[in-house]
Amino acid sequence: MNRLYYIFASLFLSTTVMALKVRTKSPSPPPIPASQELYSEGIGVFGHCEVLYWTSQSTDLPICIVGDVGGGSSSSLVNQSILSIPLGWTAGFDVGLGFDVPTCDWSISADWTRFHNSATRNLSTTLPSGGTPTSGRFIMPIWSQIGNLPSRLKGYQYLHFDTIDLMLKIKCYKTSSTDLKIFGGVKLASINQKLTVNTQGLLYSGVLFPSGYENSEMLNRFKGVGLEIGGSAIFPIRWGIGIDFESIFALLAGAYHLNYNDQLNVSGSSNLSNEQSWVEKSIALAIDIRGQLFWEKRFSKYRKIKLFVGFDTSYWPDQILVTHTARLTDSSIYSLSNLTLGNGNLSLYGYRFGANFGF
Repeated sequence: MNRLYYIFASLFLSTTVMALKVRTKSPSPPPIPASQELYSEGIGVFGHCEVLYWTSQSTDLPICIVGDVGGGSSSSLVNQSILSIPLGWTAGFDVGLGFDVPTCDWSISADWTRFHNSATRNLSTTLPSGGTPTSGRFIMPIWSQIGNLPSRLKGYQYLHFDTIDLMLKIKCYKTSSTDLKIFGGVKLASINQKLTVNTQGLLYSGVLFPSGYENSEMLNRFKGVGLEIGGSAIFPIRWGIGIDFESIFALLAGAYHLNYNDQLNVSGSSNLSNEQSWVEKSIALAIDIRGQLFWEKRFSKYRKIKLFVGFDTSYWPDQILVTHTARLTDSSIYSLSNLTLGNGNLSLYGYRFGANFGF
């Protein structure tokens, strides 16, 4: 995945340098007949409304370990695997408004992107009434205070992703077959992620507590603002149909508000709680890459409509900081070392369908 982004970044930078050289060193292209002009945002005021059909992936955000007790010994674990909560596909939106200044070949726009996603995962197993298990399936919650083995586990994860982009776009080179632009602006981002793991029927130190439970919750909230730069290339094909490519890179200064909260009840009267909250200030990187197929119809000098469908991705490396190190289990039950996790990455990708109006 990282290699793919490096390839796209190299292509974008080389295209931008080529466009700047053409603009500064090459003679101006011949005038374009009005019937062949290619407009990407119309003349005057323009707006767009898009439906997103995206999914998201968060690395280093697991909920438990599952496996089998083999060889008749509680210290022999086989078929171990780390489980997380896969987030499915759901809808979001992207809306924007702006205006062109044709005499200067530049435009200003404001865009709001909103995408919320959530999912649950349920697991269950059968635990012995007494003693440590010597066979069968086990579930081991990663975020437990004491390393209990529950009979039931329910995990829940959500992502709230909101960004606002304020852009200034400048045309570098334009002919009847190509439209190159570079742009820069300001990006504001609010990214909230939450993970909860609820367990019931606890097996702890060889004793089964059917009514025992443990609830763990982690919050990873980021708010930041920064600068972004990018470029786009539009290539018309025929009959108002064309393709459009766009890449944007942003650096945002912000703060991560992190929280871990665990509530444990073993016997119905014994309660243990552990809550930690902290703030980390950091610089976040965002890489957005988009490609789309469009059809554009111009009704008059000031009015037009553009319909499009495309695929895009938004990549935020090191976006999950709450899971630096997670304790797998208490050594009195199983001899497992701690699981060390790095900063998790956030990826959003999927399809977009929309329309652009010039009026």
